[in-house]
Amino acid sequence: MIRNFHIRFAMILMAFFVMAAMMVPSEAAAQDDRDCICDVVTFNVDINVRCKVTVCVLSPDGPRNCTTIAPGTRAKLRCFPGSTIYILDCRNELVPLYPECTRGIGAGPNCCTVDACFSPDSKCPVINITPSILDVCPCL
Repeated sequence: MIRNFHIRFAMILMAFFVMAAMMVPSEAAAQDDRDCICDVVTFNVDINVRCKVTVCVLSPDGPRNCTTIAPGTRAKLRCFPGSTIYILDCRNELVPLYPECTRGIGAGPNCCTVDACFSPDSKCPVINITPSILDVCPCL
């Protein structure tokens, strides 16, 4: 009976440590990939996106640097450490881009919904904007 108690206690303790480890952000997540770590951030808009996409970089001291990118083209925006990267949506609101992918952003009229994904294999931020894989239309 004592042996069963020790095994159960060890299993509960192990489950607790596993849950605690899941709550601690990884080094990559702690870095927060949406912050600028280079002088520029590159945006690639896929040719199949159905509207122009407005992207912005908001610096920590307030100024906003935005540009509108046509489908099938790319743009680079100046970026400073601590800046945050956004897409201006169809409601004229800034949608922050998170590590990995931000999906279902209403980028323009006529259900132009996009996904914005950070390229995992580049040192400096490269964001690929493609038609959304979600079947949503937030701009009606």
